[in-house]
Amino acid sequence: PERFPQTNIVSLPLDPHGPVRVIFEAVRSSGLRFLPVRFSFSPHATINFYPSLTRDRERDLLSLRVTEPVVIDRLQLSLTDDPLPPRRVMELMLQG
Repeated sequence: PERFPQTNIVSLPLDPHGPVRVIFEAVRSSGLRFLPVRFSFSPHATINFYPSLTRDRERDLLSLRVTEPVVIDRLQLSLTDDPLPPRRVMELMLQG
């Protein structure tokens, strides 16, 4: 796990050239318009998305080691508009 810069978000990095990147590139080239972003996209699975993160909780999360296969069964898209908390705008259940 890694902590996203300047946030309390902790995530597991995913293959930068894997299926999540393919989905990202398809959305990016779809013709939808997006505002500029502060950070470039990096495929990941978020494991902590809370406004506060104690040092003990951060240490516990960053010490996690995933040794078994994981199934990602949904994609969630959130709108971030600092300083407001992130707001979920879409959840897509995956099949197969």
